[in-house]
Amino acid sequence: MSAAPQLLRRRENGMEVWTTRQPDGSFLIEQRQDVGAAIDLNKKMANENDGYSRDRNLKRQAHIPDIIVMKWLNEDGLNVYDPDHADAVWKRLHDPDWRYLLTAPGDIVAPLKKAH
Repeated sequence: MSAAPQLLRRRENGMEVWTTRQPDGSFLIEQRQDVGAAIDLNKKMANENDGYSRDRNLKRQAHIPDIIVMKWLNEDGLNVYDPDHADAVWKRLHDPDWRYLLTAPGDIVAPLKKAH
């Protein structure tokens, strides 16, 4: 029988790290994050404006909660911080299952490709 999970750490972003002692003496480490508020904010921002800063030099495109960043990395090897993965991240963000991570319309990747 496994012991009850114990909270090890809670971060400001809502990420929690839990541990559970297994019957064989090993430990299961689990990370959890409630992303409801982040998704609600994403939806609000997506309907608010085009995502550009006042001077139009920066564009907000998406917000990916930490737990989803970790899920993609662990399950698919997709690293949102690796420029070589930009096309795959963009494709994932436009998949109907993940579109709620977008915070503004448009494509910021395509113009960069044309510049090269």
